[in-house]
Amino acid sequence: MAVNQGGAKILWADVSADFASVTSASGLDSSAIALTGASPGDPVWVGDTLQSTANSAQSGIVFTGYVAAADSVKIRAHNYTAANVDPTSRSFKVAVIKLLDLP
Repeated sequence: MAVNQGGAKILWADVSADFASVTSASGLDSSAIALTGASPGDPVWVGDTLQSTANSAQSGIVFTGYVAAADSVKIRAHNYTAANVDPTSRSFKVAVIKLLDLP
């Protein structure tokens, strides 16, 4: 999906991801997420749909996103703990912000 808001265009997708165990002090990427129009260097926002529930807190796991290649986004699970953590399967909202040239 895409929507234009003033000087920006927002591309987004709803996806599910089930990460394997993330080793301590490291990160693990999701499979590629197709998002037509995304370009390397575009800002990516990742919304964790479990974040607002009581069982979402998996201490030390932070989810971020990046454009891995043209039209392809990945979510990264970062483990900031000293132990391996297996994140719960969940849904994400992923958005890429395209800054438009203003006249």
